[in-house]
Amino acid sequence: MEGEITKEGNKIDERNLLIDEIHFAVVCGYRPFPYQVNFLLDNSKRIIFVAGRQVGKSTMASIKALYNALKHDNWTILVVAPTFRQSKIIFDKMREIVITRPWITMRTERITQTMIYFKNRSRIFCLPSGYTGETIRGFTSQLIIIDEGAYVPEEVYVSVVPALSTTDGSLWLLGTPAGKRGYFWSAWNSPEFSKHHAKTEENPLVTKEFLEEQRMAMTEIQFRQEFLGEFVEEADVFYNYELVKKVAVGDWKEKPEEDRERFKYYLGVDLARMGNDESAYVIVEYDEKEDRLRMANYQTTSKKPLTDAIGRIKALDNFWRFERIIIDESGLGSGVVDSLKEEIGFKVRGFTFSSKEREELYTNLKYLMEKGKLTILNDIKLRNQLTSLTYEYTSSGRLKIKKPERGNDDLVDALALAVWEFRRKSVVKELEIQPLEPPSFRGFEQYFSGW
Repeated sequence: MEGEITKEGNKIDERNLLIDEIHFAVVCGYRPFPYQVNFLLDNSKRIIFVAGRQVGKSTMASIKALYNALKHDNWTILVVAPTFRQSKIIFDKMREIVITRPWITMRTERITQTMIYFKNRSRIFCLPSGYTGETIRGFTSQLIIIDEGAYVPEEVYVSVVPALSTTDGSLWLLGTPAGKRGYFWSAWNSPEFSKHHAKTEENPLVTKEFLEEQRMAMTEIQFRQEFLGEFVEEADVFYNYELVKKVAVGDWKEKPEEDRERFKYYLGVDLARMGNDESAYVIVEYDEKEDRLRMANYQTTSKKPLTDAIGRIKALDNFWRFERIIIDESGLGSGVVDSLKEEIGFKVRGFTFSSKEREELYTNLKYLMEKGKLTILNDIKLRNQLTSLTYEYTSSGRLKIKKPERGNDDLVDALALAVWEFRRKSVVKELEIQPLEPPSFRGFEQYFSGW
């Protein structure tokens, strides 16, 4: 999100290429904004850059890392994020700069999709953090860059310190806040870290109209977090930030596994009803061997006719070969369910939302997340929807889950429907709120004979 400059009047003096990070950014084609200049020139060992979306922190981190790789011999730089897809955001920016600037390409020994080797024996690696930071162990590095730092598991940070201990290396944390908890929050409050902060509005390329559109489409908490870069208090959030961070570690899957004896696929569909609602189609994979669920993929559409929903579900089923398709049949959805039952058959089931059913649906989803039985995509849209749902108790003691006044819950509904097949065996007496201890996932089919 930085303004590109023209080549006119910007002659590249290779003798002075590495004067400092600002000069390097300019000859790479970027004119840093004031808040970016401060970050580029910060030589502290520990740096945290907390910001709203679209402030250019990934691009500036790419330039700053490339500068260090070229300036110092024998450096190992690790680019880490919760998922491989996210870690490639910064790495791909570096790779693009390297391969499009001949004066940098000539200093490069080898470039792959995940590694850059320079002639001065410095190296840059692109790595997902995973659950425990196993990908980082074994590396001795001079610099580790962690993007989306608020969503990296705590165990990963335990692996970071040893990788820097023998080299007295540097650690940069980048990201948007996710509640006042976890290592990212602690680092922001630690005197050991040099701190940088930027709101989205500080980027002159972002219009006021865009920001106002986002403000109207989001809850106040979401907007403060995503565009003002604020650490906000967590109050009565049903899916709290820590839980979402713990389970949002999955990467997208573009196709099903070939071993269909082991891997089964389920589709949850929430159909749009009015206004800004979207139709959401969430695909979940069940690994029978590991006895675990993972969110594999999703699609969303808006302002499409019901015929599109019917055709889309049939196409998805042809590709993924679902074990079960569960569709919200409240209102318009009943026609879709009836039509698909005739064409696809028994695997299509309808679900009618009411206060009680919604509570059970959301509670089951939360249970699977808390017990480590389900991982979800590390996707900002999904994370925002999950953490925007709040709850309260009625006078009768029942749990009531509330959708935000602004914002959607379509993805959450579709995800909850996709895993509804794996719900707990609920034998609950009247007025009891807590169900009995759930059975194992294995052999779950016996609990659904009544469907």
